[in-house]
Amino acid sequence: MKNMKTNKINNNAKSYLAKLLATENISVEHKKVKTAYFDVKSRLLVLPIWKDMNEDITDLLIAHEVGHALFTPQSGWEDSIIKRKIPKSFLNVIEDARIEKLIKRKYPGLSQSFIRGYRDLINNDFFGTKDKDLDNMLLIDRLNIHFKSSHVESPLKFTDSYESDVVSRMEKLETFEDVINLADELSKYCKEEQEQKEQEMETNGFDDHDFDDFDNDDFDQDGDDDSDSSDDEEEEKSGSKPDDTEGDDDSKDDEEQKDPINRDEPSSGTQSEKELNGEKAKPVAPPEEVSAETDQSWENKKENLLDPKSKNNEYINIHSYKNVNDYIVDYKTVLSDFDRVLRKPYREETKDSSAQNAISKMISKYRQFNKDQSKKVSYMVKEYEMKKAAAAYSRTKQDKSGVIDPLKLHSYKYNDDIFKRMAITPDGKNHGMMMFIDWSGSMQDKMTPTIHQLMNLTMFCQKVNIPFEVYAFSNDSYNRWDRQSKYETPKGKSHPKYEDGDITVDERLSLLNFVSSRMNAKEYEKGMINLFMLSERYDYTYYSRRRMYNMDSEAFAKYQEQNDYLNALPHEPSGYGLASTPLNDCIMAAMPMVNAFRKRYAIDKMNTIFLTDGSSDGNDRYVTFNPTVDEKELRYMTKQPGGYYISNTHYESNLVLRDTKTKKEYMTSYREMTDSLLDALRERTGTKILGFYIASGKKIDRYTLEKFFPVYSYDKKQKVFDRKKVMAEYRKNKCLVVKHNSAYDEFYLLAGGNLQVSDGQMATPSENAKKSEIKRLFTSTLKENKDSRVVLNKFISQVA
Repeated sequence: MKNMKTNKINNNAKSYLAKLLATENISVEHKKVKTAYFDVKSRLLVLPIWKDMNEDITDLLIAHEVGHALFTPQSGWEDSIIKRKIPKSFLNVIEDARIEKLIKRKYPGLSQSFIRGYRDLINNDFFGTKDKDLDNMLLIDRLNIHFKSSHVESPLKFTDSYESDVVSRMEKLETFEDVINLADELSKYCKEEQEQKEQEMETNGFDDHDFDDFDNDDFDQDGDDDSDSSDDEEEEKSGSKPDDTEGDDDSKDDEEQKDPINRDEPSSGTQSEKELNGEKAKPVAPPEEVSAETDQSWENKKENLLDPKSKNNEYINIHSYKNVNDYIVDYKTVLSDFDRVLRKPYREETKDSSAQNAISKMISKYRQFNKDQSKKVSYMVKEYEMKKAAAAYSRTKQDKSGVIDPLKLHSYKYNDDIFKRMAITPDGKNHGMMMFIDWSGSMQDKMTPTIHQLMNLTMFCQKVNIPFEVYAFSNDSYNRWDRQSKYETPKGKSHPKYEDGDITVDERLSLLNFVSSRMNAKEYEKGMINLFMLSERYDYTYYSRRRMYNMDSEAFAKYQEQNDYLNALPHEPSGYGLASTPLNDCIMAAMPMVNAFRKRYAIDKMNTIFLTDGSSDGNDRYVTFNPTVDEKELRYMTKQPGGYYISNTHYESNLVLRDTKTKKEYMTSYREMTDSLLDALRERTGTKILGFYIASGKKIDRYTLEKFFPVYSYDKKQKVFDRKKVMAEYRKNKCLVVKHNSAYDEFYLLAGGNLQVSDGQMATPSENAKKSEIKRLFTSTLKENKDSRVVLNKFISQVA
């Protein structure tokens, strides 16, 4: 477009502009549609994906649609077109003048954007006025150009008394009813005006002098035949021969009895539902006998503002777990389920007491484990209290107490400060912790050390009175051989309460509440025994045949005893097995859970922890309630029991994740879904999010290192690292801390093979050991034991 400055459009900024102008948190979508529109019912403003263009035009178009949102009523538009047969283009022109006046009155700063924007559009012939005599156009077109130009720049003068009166009335329009009445009046006036212009053209089109230039030779000599044939042609062009006139009139009457427009056409200038879904709209009004030429030109040419190369944006909503309690297995239920498998392991019919003996051995091992850990955790509690006291002291301020200090009273003549001082220490913050553990099959080889780390963490929280909840997220009842079973609701659970556009969730999600600060001492011990039993059950050490062959008799006997012990332990209850990784579903369910937890304990500083060893299951489907016929066929949709359809996201579209609670939007993709959900969790709850990624083996895999600590950046946007320094840090601290390129506030990379909790004893000093040697041995042992509790250490660093 010539003479038009272009700027790159910031869609996020324009979305905020629309929300601010509307004075409400409306939903704004940028889609590949032909024109902007506002859905009054859902309070949804849809904006086209425009080319990089003049910012004034962008602001003009947004303010114009917000004006419709604020001032155009939902009812009345359709009736005006159908019943009163007012041309739609007339309603557009007059209503545009009214709502633009009102939006400029509400926000005077928009006036210059309207002036400059319409100036560029008119100069680029978007209203079809180039090389035309404006004074010779219909009144409705002159009014359109006059009101879209500023009063100073308007090239039109209305000298006729009636036309001047119409201009004055349009300037004073306040209600939509005034718009309808004036549009009805103008349509009749312009119809007469158009008929008068046509008659003048017919009268002045040809006069006697126009035939002076033609010779007789220019006409065919066979005049009679030509005249007859021309008469026949004129009859054919006029519609039919005289004999067929009655039949045509009857057919016209039948057609007029039919509904002339699509009844689904919404009011206030919005598009029909089929237009919203991408289908070609049916005619929405009967043929107009007279129309606004400039409005028709704008409707045809505004597509030139669109970006044909852009991708469409597909919007999906975060599912709000309104029935989240249906997915939580409370700790009382967990204790009851484990009681059933631990209560009567003795088999009366076979006199087999191996299970009973194994349980007794497991409990005795737990007692010893608990005793060993309590000493180390108590030391860490003491260290935590010292750090906490030091932090409080650093915030302490000295101030005057208002009480006179007798020891300073003698100096009152030359010293103003004769008052006692007092120390003001700000109150400490209430901390809270909610932890979610990946209960998937890939965690089996590292489940034992993970549970031990978790048990240390809960013991610490118990001692320092930090409220906590520990959940394992699983979908144990998910049948991996039946993909559709993921979308079937298990017995005893209610269907998800979906809304249109929601991400589909795994209906078999279970959040197993193993331990909680709500437990009393007896329940807490039972919960810890249950966790310890699972850590023993999953403690399988693989021995190759060659290794077993090389064992001596004593070693093989110990191996056989351990194997028999593990096999004799009872299995976990039904529904508590390791399955897949519904991490994204867990994050969405955590949103109402974290808010409820904070409210219950008045938490000031909330910490939400996710411990996993891999990526989440896919969430690439969403719910739609009113798909078009074409969408059903192309995406193979079938109606679900809840009355909705499930659709896959389109790979050629940009994916926009929207939180309907906070109205925040996140540009995302299938791979980035987890990060976007974590951002939404932080925004909605105000929690700090910590993540622990546990790699298999004793080293962090190369793929993970390349993702978070790349040595080279192709787009020069990622931070690069020295791999040698990174690995040196890992060897020193047994973990890597990621503070970049991740949605977690801090993301810790751990190796599953190095997670074992150490309770080593100090090495025996040499015979003539000095104090320095004993100190070194004691310090190194203490540091090793402390550093092995890596999960607890990182948590303390956040709350101290």
